[in-house]
Amino acid sequence: MPAPAAGLTPPEIEKVTTPFGHPLPIEVRTLFEWHDGFGSCQMPMSAPISLEDSVARNVAKRGEVEAAANSGMDIDPDVVWPRSWLMLCAEPGLGIVIDCALSAGESSPILHPDFTDEDSYPQVVEPSLTQLVSTWLHLFDTGVYGWDPETRLPRRKTPLPLNLRLKAIY
Repeated sequence: MPAPAAGLTPPEIEKVTTPFGHPLPIEVRTLFEWHDGFGSCQMPMSAPISLEDSVARNVAKRGEVEAAANSGMDIDPDVVWPRSWLMLCAEPGLGIVIDCALSAGESSPILHPDFTDEDSYPQVVEPSLTQLVSTWLHLFDTGVYGWDPETRLPRRKTPLPLNLRLKAIY
């Protein structure tokens, strides 16, 4: 598997996100200007997918939720999958999302839409994208993860720290 794709330019980000319809928070723009994720590959840990794949999956998920609501299911699409959610990582389950309906300069909480826990839907994984990236870096810096030279993918080498909020996404 190749390394993450090169970053996107601001005009490329605007073009790719047109179907999404929401401006990206500065943290998200910065991430995709730095690297455009790992395409649509499944990774051994939650790693960003490409912005194009993210927008396509988001539009498709929103369409599924609206179709279910229109078929008579008792769901509110704006609660189940708000239009402003952008999927950053495709795994586990419905991946992790970021809500793009925030004021400029406001931190963007990282959310995990897990339908099995209705009381805390969606679950907050990290308070911001910056904190999520810091956690990923910490896991590499402390040797929990390392790079497998054969597959060129991250590989867990030791157990996850006990203090992680939602271990399933790491």
